[in-house]
Amino acid sequence: MRKRRTGAVAVTLGLGLTLALTPVTAQAETSDQVRQEVATVQTELEQLADQIADGEGKVQELQGQVDALASESMQLQTQIIEDRDVLGTIIAESYKSNSDARTLALLLSSQTMDELVSQVYYAQKVSDWQAECIEKLNQDKEELDRHMAQISQAKDQQKAALSSLTNKREELDAKVASLTAKADQLESDERAAAIAAAEAAAERASQEQAARQETEAVRNEAIAAAVEAGDIAPAPSEGNATNDSGAQESPSESAPAETTTSPTTSGSGWVTCAASAYTIEDNTPPGSTATASGIPLDNSVATVAMPMSMNPSRFYGSAIEISYGGVSVVATVTDCGYLSGGARGLDLTPAVFRAFGFDSADDWGVRTVSYRFL
Repeated sequence: MRKRRTGAVAVTLGLGLTLALTPVTAQAETSDQVRQEVATVQTELEQLADQIADGEGKVQELQGQVDALASESMQLQTQIIEDRDVLGTIIAESYKSNSDARTLALLLSSQTMDELVSQVYYAQKVSDWQAECIEKLNQDKEELDRHMAQISQAKDQQKAALSSLTNKREELDAKVASLTAKADQLESDERAAAIAAAEAAAERASQEQAARQETEAVRNEAIAAAVEAGDIAPAPSEGNATNDSGAQESPSESAPAETTTSPTTSGSGWVTCAASAYTIEDNTPPGSTATASGIPLDNSVATVAMPMSMNPSRFYGSAIEISYGGVSVVATVTDCGYLSGGARGLDLTPAVFRAFGFDSADDWGVRTVSYRFL
């Protein structure tokens, strides 16, 4: 994570301006937390998809059993009809021929014992065959009823399994939709809060600037009056300014003064703020390419860092257009840092400040830029 060095410049306001900070109500949940819940439920959905696939395989296997039972039942039904027709024919023939009387006549007409035994055996076989036909008919009917009961039970199991899986999937789909909508709303609220915070910071910066200007005006008036009265000599008109130690300091050798201009939002979506600069060499730790987003820092790639006070994680990967001195550069938000407690709105990488015509981070210093999200 980027940790920018804080400026050593202190500003003293002679008017004693007091600024009130607008309190921000903390939210119970953030959009990132809710989106993590969405990811968890989506994982459950993926696991459920595996269960559904397994359940569908079992349903197909069950359907195969149902089809086999139906085929057996059709065969049994055909056999029952055939056996019923044969038995009906036998009974009809027996009734027409009065088989009992004929059987008795055959027995009485037997001439020998062997012939009598043969006639009795024949009559018993006919009677047994008829009983077997009736018994087989009953057994086939019971088996058919049993198979049809199995078919009905299998169908119920199939319906229950599919209904349970479908209901679970619909429940999880509804939960994902609800959490996604909640995350979208929270993200919208967070963006609105960030914009409100930027506008509040811009208002504070405006008040600070007005106070500084008023203080400077009073000081200039006092100096002008003193010069006019002859109390002090006029300031040198050429060369270099004199520092506190009395040595002259060349303006061309002085680094740009750091500023703490807070972001100012315009109605067109542009935000004006102070922007500093950093490189891999002065990243934390020095030489590290680590960033808060996980995208490696590259001096040749146009990226920027935003202050942690703006909860920048929602902006990672977003394209941002930065304007300075009539030049516009498009970069990507990949990092965050302290940025003087949020007084600075951006931290530029070399590919950005070089596009504006500056060779180093020290050459760039801290300058006021405008930016907007694309």
